[in-house]
Amino acid sequence: MGMEMLEAILGFLAIVTFILWVWWWNANEILVNWPVVGMLPQLSWNMSRLHDFLTCILQQSQGTFLFKGHWFGDYDFLLTSDSMNIRHVLSKNFDNYHKGEDFKEIFEPMGDGIFTSDSDNWRFLRRIFHYVLRTKSFELAARSSMEQKILKGLFPILENASILATEVDLQDVLKRFMFDNICLLVLGFDPNSLSIEFPQIPCAKAYDDMSIAAIHRHTMPKGIWKLQRWLRIGIEKRVRKARDVFDDFAEQCITRKRQQLDESSRNHEEQEEFNLLTYFLVNDDDSKGDLGEGVIIRTKSNKFLRDTAFNLMAAGRDAIAAELDWFFWLVGTHPSVEKKTLEEMEANLRPGTDSKWKIFNVEEVRKLVYLHAVVFETLRLYPPIPLLHKDSFGPDILPSGHKIPGDMKIIYS
Repeated sequence: MGMEMLEAILGFLAIVTFILWVWWWNANEILVNWPVVGMLPQLSWNMSRLHDFLTCILQQSQGTFLFKGHWFGDYDFLLTSDSMNIRHVLSKNFDNYHKGEDFKEIFEPMGDGIFTSDSDNWRFLRRIFHYVLRTKSFELAARSSMEQKILKGLFPILENASILATEVDLQDVLKRFMFDNICLLVLGFDPNSLSIEFPQIPCAKAYDDMSIAAIHRHTMPKGIWKLQRWLRIGIEKRVRKARDVFDDFAEQCITRKRQQLDESSRNHEEQEEFNLLTYFLVNDDDSKGDLGEGVIIRTKSNKFLRDTAFNLMAAGRDAIAAELDWFFWLVGTHPSVEKKTLEEMEANLRPGTDSKWKIFNVEEVRKLVYLHAVVFETLRLYPPIPLLHKDSFGPDILPSGHKIPGDMKIIYS
């Protein structure tokens, strides 16, 4: 018994000695590169404050840091916020970098949308959206849906909370606000999630579940989450159910819209208000400008319409709602900024006299230079999509001097 105890003590001391030696060896490093597991322990410990953690690393490494993953896979990546490196990856040597298959698998629910596409498909989608989003019809539709949701949704909710002296979760309110807006603009359908009753909308819940799964897949070894997906267990089970809910919702919207357009065509009625689903489904070549017949055929497919809806919801709902959250939080925690913003509004904008509420148009809001600066500072401090990544096709050398091998992830802040 005494010998076994001695062996246990010696074994424990050996482990402690080894840990201390590794720690000492990495004393001057930003993160400890442990044998076998690499730098993953520190990353795991700081998942609850990931953005702050990575920002701290970038500050200590002068903007570029090589993260070493575990030994059982290609998990090394380069983290950078160096503007010259980012310009090199996204512009100067654009053809050497792509999102890659891993990215597409992680964001699988997005399908073949613009956020997961590379090369020719990305250029194809970019050309379409660049054309559509600059049309006068889109601009008017965006303004109309926004005003409708502000007057009939946002204002009544905030007024009701004020009268009853109750608290509301502003993040939830803004996500509902943007969800209804993007559904109206993309699908021509109003789910009315922004109401005093705060109804549970299955499609919105499904979208949130799929967003959480993307974070899970980023932080979990690929083999584990793929096994979970195959077995349909854990969070991957929720993803499968959520995707089915969203796909059913999109399918119903597309089918309903096709039927409405068929009826309008038979009755020789004019098209209803602009939305992207109607825009892509109309069958006259002139509506697509100079995009071509192949584009028209492709944009009529249910898969294209479904993937487009999902990707635009990511951009229009989550990104804008997140930025509005940060904006109100920052203004609310900086009284001097709030005071200057309100003073500028009072000096440049006239309140409405014909109704209780007043919505200011784009031309009026352009006068608000200070507010413009506050929005830009919010974007700088808390970008709604703070980290993006690319994979390298072949070896390269970044302007910072860092050597990039083929098939390496570049995560840029």
